[in-house]
Amino acid sequence: MPSSSADGQAGNRGRDEAGQTTVKMGVMVPAENLLRRIQFECDPIKLGQALAYLSGGIHDLTKLKAAKLLYFADKLHLTR
Repeated sequence: MPSSSADGQAGNRGRDEAGQTTVKMGVMVPAENLLRRIQFECDPIKLGQALAYLSGGIHDLTKLKAAKLLYFADKLHLTR
């Protein structure tokens, strides 16, 4: 059951099937909405170009480093 604050507004906590609290941006969200998968399409040509660009500046580029760099580049792109 959601908690109530002193001013009478409902709290922003809920319970999922395992009994864990789920919070999303201050709004109660059903747990099944949090479990949806994000789908995207990957263009292999663009991926190859990005990896070629990264390998030019990093001498010991491993799969892990490449994945992390692509993740942070995508995150930076989405926050702008």
